[in-house]
Amino acid sequence: MVPDTHLVRLPVAALQLHGRRLPHVAGATSSVYGVRSADVDHRMRALVTAHTSAGRSTVASSPSSVVQNNTTTTTTTNQTTTTVQGNKAPTIVFISLKWVGVRAYARFRVCDDGLGRITVIERDNKAKALAYQRRFRITRTSACGTYTRSWIPALRFRTKGRYVVTLRAVDTSNALSRIVSRSLVKR
Repeated sequence: MVPDTHLVRLPVAALQLHGRRLPHVAGATSSVYGVRSADVDHRMRALVTAHTSAGRSTVASSPSSVVQNNTTTTTTTNQTTTTVQGNKAPTIVFISLKWVGVRAYARFRVCDDGLGRITVIERDNKAKALAYQRRFRITRTSACGTYTRSWIPALRFRTKGRYVVTLRAVDTSNALSRIVSRSLVKR
């Protein structure tokens, strides 16, 4: 028998709200749940439902402590323990930037605590030129990965002077990495 698990996000004052039906956290239906930014300043409670031939039974955990930013929260029922990790922002490291003909090639490394898609925001900058921003989607199969992306910058960035590229990663919960940059000088 595999029990169904649902998480409920409780307001801080939820202990006074007995008898009120609280909304389920969308998508939180497994035994592991990564706390998201929407959970900060709330308490979490797991609802575990076991199905048998005789029917079903639901057990609620005790409310967790108030979720803080980047913390680990443990909720416990008398039948199961569910540990949920705080979601951390992805990290991005710029490895290299180079010109090959008119194309710019950026090599970078992205790490995140969850698998799935990461969006990399790339921005072209140059003094006295309007900046340009583009987005790349990356599907990760491991916690960290090294990637190369290339593009043809607008003509205003291919002239003499300092060309600066900044990168920033965004995960599926909209957590942002810090901005990293590299520059090239065309003479």
